[in-house]
Amino acid sequence: MTGFLQIPLALALCILSLMGHSVGAESMFTDSLPDCEEWAERGDCDPNGRHPEFMRKNCVMSCFKKDRPQRNPETRKGVDLEEFYELSANTANGKHVLMEQFDVYRTVIYNVARMCDGSTKAFYESLEKSHALLPYELEIIAFPFDHPDGDFPKCRETNKAIEKRADQKLKIHVMEPIKINGPDTHPIFKYLKGRFDMDEIDQDFTHNFKINPDENSIEMKDHANFYALMSYISKPLGEGVGSLGNEF
Repeated sequence: MTGFLQIPLALALCILSLMGHSVGAESMFTDSLPDCEEWAERGDCDPNGRHPEFMRKNCVMSCFKKDRPQRNPETRKGVDLEEFYELSANTANGKHVLMEQFDVYRTVIYNVARMCDGSTKAFYESLEKSHALLPYELEIIAFPFDHPDGDFPKCRETNKAIEKRADQKLKIHVMEPIKINGPDTHPIFKYLKGRFDMDEIDQDFTHNFKINPDENSIEMKDHANFYALMSYISKPLGEGVGSLGNEF
């Protein structure tokens, strides 16, 4: 499984960046061993690398800084969004939400894998930090789904509790778990996949779909891992909040 195991580190760095303490991030999150950079370059930070747990604890900055390839986003312009705004979904606490309430906002829809590694809460909080930069222009909707390698019985109730608390306390919208593939695919993801001629969403990748009603466009971006995702979210932070208008 790629993409969800390194979240606490990336979240912490994102928060420090938001606070304007990039130097503090360097000093607080440092490598403890001289060979960290070499190990990171050979792939040891990756979830399927030789020692990912060891690397996350001892080679924090090398893992964070390592360049990781990202796929270019795909954009569909001139999309008829009326069909999307006719759809609806339920929040984690059972509130029925119509998509038409977002028709004046740029809206980003995420799929969120339900895992048992303690990263789910941090992921939602990182999205909240992103939303806080454009609170009156941007809406973020997070849809959890049961990843086949992660939704173990021992953490099912924990995930439910995290999702409900996030739905109550955060300004992003955390929805009830859905299916993103197969015959029971939720209508929202069926619509989004249809715009990009996707038969299935790769469940090992984080996807977001950015919907811009001003341009009648939808952009789809998938992220190979969480470092890449956080880089994508936090990239404009050093350039000032005003630059974010071009990112969403």
